[in-house]
Amino acid sequence: MENFRHAVFGKEGEEVTVTVGGGARMQDIIPRLHAEGREMTVGSFPCVGTHGVLLGGGMGRLMGKHGLMIDSLLRIKVALWNGTIVEASETSHPDLFWGMRGAGHNFGVVVESTFKTYPDEGGMHYNADMVFTDDSIDSVLQTTKEVIEAGLDPSVFLILGYLFDSTAMKPVLFINIVSAHDTAAGKSVSARFASSESITRTHFNETLITFADLGSGAALPGVCANSLSQDLYTASSPTLFSPESMKAVYASYSSFIVSHPAANRSILLFEAASPHVTASVPDESTAYPHRGKMITNAIIQVTWDDESLNEVADAWGRETRDLLARPENSGYERLYAYINYANRDEPLQALFGYE
Repeated sequence: MENFRHAVFGKEGEEVTVTVGGGARMQDIIPRLHAEGREMTVGSFPCVGTHGVLLGGGMGRLMGKHGLMIDSLLRIKVALWNGTIVEASETSHPDLFWGMRGAGHNFGVVVESTFKTYPDEGGMHYNADMVFTDDSIDSVLQTTKEVIEAGLDPSVFLILGYLFDSTAMKPVLFINIVSAHDTAAGKSVSARFASSESITRTHFNETLITFADLGSGAALPGVCANSLSQDLYTASSPTLFSPESMKAVYASYSSFIVSHPAANRSILLFEAASPHVTASVPDESTAYPHRGKMITNAIIQVTWDDESLNEVADAWGRETRDLLARPENSGYERLYAYINYANRDEPLQALFGYE
């Protein structure tokens, strides 16, 4: 697929489109979009395949403004099981087009796809990175829950995360706020996490970055380390997972890494965005089953470089997912899992819908 990494811009009526080759990664299309003064929802890390992200729905930092990647898809060219290549759209092979948007990993190999794009409004994004002391965790979690429940501005994407500082041999509690073209909206969220009687913020950095920098993955380079063993689990919540469960996971994460230092590049991310644009698309229009349901997604990425940890690393990731997915912690009676973050042990209904 190395020969299918193109990104070609065109116009269809008033729409500015981009046609993307089946082998393109995010690092191939994000700089091109930025150079053209355009944007769309894209995956958060440059190393991932564009169509791997797309076929499961396509979450990303701009989904509050532009919805999922599949919501910008105009047509898609697919090689089917029998070698036939067809182009699917609303008017050609509409059933296949429906299935490719949310369950597309099951139907064929993508040759290329065409998306509508959006003006980048100057191309700058507010970005804030924050780090907190361990004893701030109660108030940081409570504030995050309040911010999410009050409703995030469509421009804002919030990540609460756990990293491991292998020098200090302890976990790091951090938050990243990105606001697309609306510095005031980003600053208003960041201000909620300022140091106070119950929060000690040890690091705070505000910058304005371009769309190209937004997708660089520079903040979390270990995510793209393909020479390491990795396992992925996920769960979702209509608001935020219970503070008790998230505190328990923070403590468990620390104990796991201290006991198994070869897994010190493991991370946990809790991503949240406004659901309104995504939920405005009718459920029946695509195969994606989770519109309006996944306000916060947990990404549990276990990463290690010692084969002797294969079983224990997988077990820790699964146990962490299972704890967060309990109804009293997630707010859902059953597991809802975004397929692109899923493992291989979830019931199919959790991935493709219970209804």
